[in-house]
Amino acid sequence: AVDTRDRRTNPRSGAYAKLGSERLFVSGERTTMAAGGSPQTEELAGMYRSSLDAEMAIPVLRQGWIGFIGLHGVDLRADDGDQRPPIAEWEQLGGATTVRGYAERSLLAPRAGWGTAELRYLLGGQSRAYMLTDAVALDMEGSTRWEWAYGAGIQVDTGIGLLNVAVAVPGGQGFSAAVVHAQAVAKF
Repeated sequence: AVDTRDRRTNPRSGAYAKLGSERLFVSGERTTMAAGGSPQTEELAGMYRSSLDAEMAIPVLRQGWIGFIGLHGVDLRADDGDQRPPIAEWEQLGGATTVRGYAERSLLAPRAGWGTAELRYLLGGQSRAYMLTDAVALDMEGSTRWEWAYGAGIQVDTGIGLLNVAVAVPGGQGFSAAVVHAQAVAKF
């Protein structure tokens, strides 16, 4: 990981990048239907999960305006290339922290790439107002599904923690489909 941001929560400038890979072991068995319609039991093998996270904050326009870009990706593969990783292990996206405009953890895929672009106006050390666009590519066994959303939000430092509220509309739908996301992060 590399972190050159001036502030972690509400950066004015700098970048963050993290590349990771981990080995997961899943125990158990699953039953599938073999040719001829007879049940076949197979043992679940291990998996590899690779991930990439990159974010950049760039001062734009005049004092207080920041351009923010985030790119993320996850690739989950079973040891046996013919075996699909269990759905419970797939990346779960949507909600306040990933692809806004979709319900929490409503977008699933073993391989996914998503990004966000925001125009932020800094209101204080930890507070900001912003316009957002989020997009995701979900790769599921040979087919790719694209989703996107747009909206606006505000993050406020309440003294006991951060409150972040965003309203986002799934792409291609009207404002009646808007989803409100609220996230509170308390300080102890």
